Amino acid sequence: MLPRVALIAVVLLATLGSEASAGSCRDRLRALGVDFKPVSKRHIDEAVEVRGRLGGVDYLSYRNKRLVVACDLALALSKIGRYLEAHDIVVVRYSSAYSRRRIRKSGRWSRHAFGRAIDVHSFKRRDGTVMTIKNDYEQGLGDDVDCVGHPLTGEGRILRTLACQFERSGLFDNVLDPDYDAHHYNHFHLDLPR
Repeated sequence: MLPRVALIAVVLLATLGSEASAGSCRDRLRALGVDFKPVSKRHIDEAVEVRGRLGGVDYLSYRNKRLVVACDLALALSKIGRYLEAHDIVVVRYSSAYSRRRIRKSGRWSRHAFGRAIDVHSFKRRDGTVMTIKNDYEQGLGDDVDCVGHPLTGEGRILRTLACQFERSGLFDNVLDPDYDAHHYNHFHLDLPR
């Protein structure tokens, strides 16, 4: 049997070896062909400024700022591109990603404060159609068996389908939509664990 110190060293080396073999987050982002610039932002691990598409989709801010997030979030957004592409979505409009703020009720730091969350308000399709969470998401539908439910409109079905796909993808810790609470009446909040 190995002494305790040696056992800890073996476990650490095995862990570091597996992470190194997978490559850093930025290496994985590069391998996906994402155009980004590493940046230094307080409280964000491996911050990146996205300069191009993620998963074939443009992420545009309402404030005309480039998307700055933790690399892990950029990687997750790249991976949901397949869901967006299935609905001919080419542009995602968001209001907030990295933002140094606290959660309303608890006073704890929001995941936005660490670049680990994004608030998505609308999706633009290849034909120019824009679907907004505020106007097109149909609330109160779906259950554990049928997440989507039976929306009355095509836009409602797409938005509910996306919310369900994001939720079930395993990429996000939380997917909050208008069904969650009144504060999310106009956006999807997607976040990663801290």
